[in-house]
Amino acid sequence: MKLLTQEKNDVFGREDSVFQVFYPGTTPDRNSLKEDIAKQLKTKSDCLIIRKIETKFGRSEALVYVTSYKKKKDLETLELKHLISKNNKEIKKEEPKEEPKEESKEEPKEEPKEKVAEEPKEESKEEEPSEEKKEVIAESE
Repeated sequence: MKLLTQEKNDVFGREDSVFQVFYPGTTPDRNSLKEDIAKQLKTKSDCLIIRKIETKFGRSEALVYVTSYKKKKDLETLELKHLISKNNKEIKKEEPKEEPKEESKEEPKEEPKEKVAEEPKEESKEEEPSEEKKEVIAESE
C-alpha cells in the first residue's frame, strides 16, 4: 500500500488521501482496507470513509480514495448517509439454511398435468410420384 496524495481541509476538519493498493486475487473488501489505512494514517477506523475503490482492468492494483476525520461527530454530520452505511457494513457469515418444516409439506399439491404426446415430424424427403401422376407425365411427353 502506497500513499500517493494527502490534502488537509481544516474547514471541514478532515484529510483527503489517495492510496495505491496492490493485491493478489480479488479486490480487498472495505473493512480490511479501512484497518490497513487507519494503521498507516495513525487514526481510528471509525473516523475513516472510503469514498471509492477504483480498480484497473487486468491488473491487481487499485486506487483507494479515503477521507479521514478528526472527530466521528464531524463524519456523521458532513458525510452522505449512504457512504456511512456502505463503510459500516460488517461481513456476515453465511448460516446454513434450515430444512423446510413439515407443515409446508402437508399443503395440497397440484395435480400433475397430463403429458401431450408430440406428433412425429414428417421428414422432408421427396416422395416418389404415385402411379396416376406417372401416367399423366408419360402422356404429356
